[in-house]
Amino acid sequence: MHGTGHLILCQAYPEIADAMFTGFAVARGAELAEIEVGAFGIDHPTVGALWVETIGFPQPVADTIRHAARPPADTDTPLDLVLSGACALAASVARKDADEVALGALPPSVQGLYRAVDGQPDAAFGKLYDLLQETEPAL
Repeated sequence: MHGTGHLILCQAYPEIADAMFTGFAVARGAELAEIEVGAFGIDHPTVGALWVETIGFPQPVADTIRHAARPPADTDTPLDLVLSGACALAASVARKDADEVALGALPPSVQGLYRAVDGQPDAAFGKLYDLLQETEPAL
């Protein structure tokens, strides 16, 4: 849903979006949010959060969307961890990172759930990451 904020910005300001993003490498997360603040004065997680608030989503959902581009924090809720983990995995898939790198990009509290005793990704994470990589469209 935080990605919807990016779509809203690009639809509301197509000329700015075209000038800011055409011909550039794909930016995600905090990098994209920083670009958006410079171009639009607001970032996509904030726009996404405002949108879900206006259509009646519970406040914890809006708060999680608003936090989507910030680094993990000790105060993260399970929903924050799910969203930041999903965003980290999507970015790793897009970059074609090795599974060790992808696991390292997850919030620390989530990493521990998928590490084998030797510190490497466990079989469950390896299978999940392989399946995610199969879903990435070839460009």
